[in-house]
Amino acid sequence: MVNDQWAVPLIEWWRRRRLTRPRVAAVVRCISHADVPKRLNPRRIYAVGSGPDWAMLRCPCGQGHDLTIDIATRWRLGTGKPSLYPSVWDQSDRGCHFWLRSGRVEWCPKGGRE
Repeated sequence: MVNDQWAVPLIEWWRRRRLTRPRVAAVVRCISHADVPKRLNPRRIYAVGSGPDWAMLRCPCGQGHDLTIDIATRWRLGTGKPSLYPSVWDQSDRGCHFWLRSGRVEWCPKGGRE
């Protein structure tokens, strides 16, 4: 069993240095926002709602912020290994912009992670 107390900060440190491409291994279905853990696992997407309507994930940049995406209107959450279409672009001051394809994060060349 992995101890989250040191494993999650280590994973985020690794991601900030871009030594390997971040991966998202699974989709966790949640009925409501109350079912989503307070600290999101960086290797999971939390699909919230019956549709699902929302996708919540720890941003793969490793800076420790979470993203909430309204997938009921524009995005699609692929089955199997997690994929999000179109790209995810956090337009806050961090500017993270990436695609999630078959569980692998591919950074947009003109995003905030150049």
